Parts: sequence; C-alpha cells; structure tokens
Amino acid sequence: MGFSITIIGAATMDISAQAAPHADLLQRDSHPGRITTSPGGVARNIAENLGRMGCAPTLITALGDDAFSAMITSHLAEAGVDYSASPRFTGECDRYLSWHDPSGDMTRALHQINLIDGLTPALITARANPIQKADLVVLDSNLAPATIDAIVAIAEAAATPPLLAAEAVSAFKCPRLRPHLKKIDLIKCNQLEASALINSGSSASPEDVIAGLHDHGIGQVILSLGANGFIVSTEGTLHHHPAETPAAITSVTGAGDALMAGFIAGIARGHDVINCGEIAARAAARTLACSGAVHPDISWSTLTGPRS
Repeated sequence: MGFSITIIGAATMDISAQAAPHADLLQRDSHPGRITTSPGGVARNIAENLGRMGCAPTLITALGDDAFSAMITSHLAEAGVDYSASPRFTGECDRYLSWHDPSGDMTRALHQINLIDGLTPALITARANPIQKADLVVLDSNLAPATIDAIVAIAEAAATPPLLAAEAVSAFKCPRLRPHLKKIDLIKCNQLEASALINSGSSASPEDVIAGLHDHGIGQVILSLGANGFIVSTEGTLHHHPAETPAAITSVTGAGDALMAGFIAGIARGHDVINCGEIAARAAARTLACSGAVHPDISWSTLTGPRS
C-alpha cells in the first residue's frame, strides 16, 4: 500500500462481564450474565483492526510468556500485524476487566497494566527503525511518560519525521501527553479526557474543548461524543458524524479503537477527512455488534463496499 504505520502501546487480555437482560442487580450478590475473554489493549486493538483492513501495521508492545500472551500473538499474526519488534517478558500479560450493564454499556472497569512499564526508553531506542521508517506513528497513553518522551524524540530525529497520532486512553493517563501536544498531528479523545488533558473544566462545550486542543498545537482532533457520534476537527473546521449503531449492541469495548483505526486506514489510502470520518463511524458500528474488542470480519471492503 506504500503507507507504513507503527503503533506503540498496550496489549492486554480483556475479561468482560455483562449482566443478563432483566437481571435485578443487587450489591454484594451474584448475578446471571455472560463472561468473555478476548485480546485487547488500545494499541493492540488499533493494530489488529488496521491489519484486518489491509494496512500491514507494525506493533511494538510488551508481551508476556503465559497462555494469554500466546492467544494475543495468535490473533495478531492472523490479522497480518508485524509484532516482531515487541519484547517478551517473563510473567503474565497485562489484563483489563470490565463490567457491562444488560445494554452493553460499560459501567466500571479495572486494569492490571504493569508489563507495559517494561517498555523502557532504552528498549524503544533499540527499536528506532520501525518508528523512523513509518509514515505514521500511533501511541497510546498507557506508556510511561519517559517512554513517550523517547518515542517523540526518535520520531523527530527521522530524516522524514512521521506523522504522530495519539490515543488518550483515559482521563487518568492522558496528561502524560501534555509535554508533546504541539508535536501531535492527530488525537482521539472523549470530552472527559480532553478536559483532563488541557484543564478545560467539565462545563466546557465540545466546541470549546476542541478549540482548546487546537490552541495547544494539535492539528487534528477526533472528539468522541459517545451515543451522539463524534466530531472531527481539522484546524478548527468541524465535521460532526452521527453514531452508526447496529440493530443490537453487544458490547462497547473496542468501538473507539476501531473508530481510530478506520480513520487512520482512510488516511493511509489518501481519503479526505470527511470520508475518513465516515469509514471510522462504520468501523465503530461494526465493533459494537461483537463481543470482542475487534470484529473478526472487519475489513476494508466491509467498511467501504455497498451498505446492506
């Protein structure tokens, strides 16, 4: 395809619990429902989506040596993701546990994200080639601040610096991106994350939040509005994309990562910003209909072909 993408960040095993319809949820009690286990992690999800969309991305993440780690790498290989630059550590892979109400909406989550801290600046420096040779580098804020510093420095030192995209991940973690906002070409975040990133306050409108992100130097913003879709802003020109929802929502896990991947896949193929947003919306909608973090049948053709 001629457009090289490197993604750096977390790979986890996602354990998702969803209450059964009409369950009478009581504190300190057991409830009927469905529990699923599937590979996840923001960077890994984006990479798998891009792989299934035909973009042949490279993923740099921290891998363990347990059975869950083997499951993660199996999914990556099957999707066409190059993870050969990812170091392996002794121990369990990172894990993410989420609780969903009967409608599929997440109500709370816990993460055990420790292995990714082993992805140190020294290890990143030893893997400078896939960063400097990329056309686009995507990082998530699960990474330690010093590691983010190293990635940005390596990218800037390239003969032709790659575009830099960032996933905010959470309001707790996204402030790690603050020192580099002027160097970020594209960021995806929700309003809570954006407010934490630029200290805009909880009462700020989406338009004010976006303006604040641009004022901090970010060229392009994808602001997620949940059920109300998302806004794409390029240097202050706003495009609102309503949410596309399937007939039945199975789980919201991974939908935002699919959105980011769809947008990036559009960039990689030279589509304009409006078309990239439309592709992103379709990718998110497709993911809402599956129980895992990545729809196993997502592809470029399913996102851009005739609509059923």
